Amino acid sequence: MQEAEAGLTNMAMGDGRFAADNHLIVRFYMDARLNRTKTAEEGRQIWEDTTYIEIMQPGNKESIVRRPATEMDKRRFASKFRDFEAMNNQEAVTGTLLEEWPAITRAQVEELRYFNIRTVEQLRDLSDSNAQNIMGVQMLKQKAKHFLEAADQGKVEDMAKRIAELEALVNAKPKGRPKKEDIPLDAPEG
Repeated sequence: MQEAEAGLTNMAMGDGRFAADNHLIVRFYMDARLNRTKTAEEGRQIWEDTTYIEIMQPGNKESIVRRPATEMDKRRFASKFRDFEAMNNQEAVTGTLLEEWPAITRAQVEELRYFNIRTVEQLRDLSDSNAQNIMGVQMLKQKAKHFLEAADQGKVEDMAKRIAELEALVNAKPKGRPKKEDIPLDAPEG
């Protein structure tokens, strides 16, 4: 009876909430995630490395959870997360991923990844001393520079268009009360 009471107490205190977690298969991993806010701001896709979690129940292939990891996940599966952090010494990247850039081939993406270049921004900013080790990279650097300049120009043009549309809306609204002759005869009074 004491064991049952202790179990209920632990459950009530939150200790038993995840009692079956030791039967789950849990994996933390890094994956690219589209940052919608920055994408809207920049006018091109901006991706960020994000820590994800995968949770599976053994024997149940229909029950697989894959999503960005929360702080609760990191605490709940603390030992798995510590293992993940110990193995994962990569720096997170932000920018337009090379594999999402249509001006580059898959082979070029893989070659640049070998040199730890993962975004268009990193390619554009690649130093000349590091670029000399990569065949044909100067042309790719120029393409990256032009792509990012065009994206910035498109962002400015889009903003100017939006401002013009807002100004047109503001100027189109009549100011003050409508004149008596402008009110339809069948309009309700009030």
